[in-house]
Amino acid sequence: GDIQRLKQLNKRLILLAKIDNNQFNAKEDISVNETLKQSIENFNEITQTRIALHEKNHLTVFMDKALASILFNNLLTNAIKHNFESQPVTVIIEANRIQVSNAGKVALNNPENIFERFYKESKKPDSTGLGLSIVKKICDFYGFSPSYGFHEGSKKHIFQIEFNN
Repeated sequence: GDIQRLKQLNKRLILLAKIDNNQFNAKEDISVNETLKQSIENFNEITQTRIALHEKNHLTVFMDKALASILFNNLLTNAIKHNFESQPVTVIIEANRIQVSNAGKVALNNPENIFERFYKESKKPDSTGLGLSIVKKICDFYGFSPSYGFHEGSKKHIFQIEFNN
């Protein structure tokens, strides 16, 4: 377990450094819909959690394909890992943004820290505290706006990325 975690950690830190050093500069038009579908298919093979995709629009963003996959995979990993009572994780694609939401009991104590490196609120041993900081880093790199909110009525954690294309 520990070695695995260190490997994960190392991989993620290297990734952060690579983004910092501008090593992802292959930009192309990426279909958010297609990339997300691919990610969801991959997750369907390894998790029992159902992921419901609602495509309200077709969304294209101009970015590095590898970073697009990492961005969506990290959002989905986070939602699945912290999901509550095996309810479905919901992904919504709109004209200029995506939302990934999962069931939760309560809002986070310190939502303002959620995208910070190594910050974690859960005590889950498999969490490096880096997944969302990578999301933030990729968003910063392209000028996208990530945000988090808790919807009291439906008891859902909602992560949103606004693509300011």
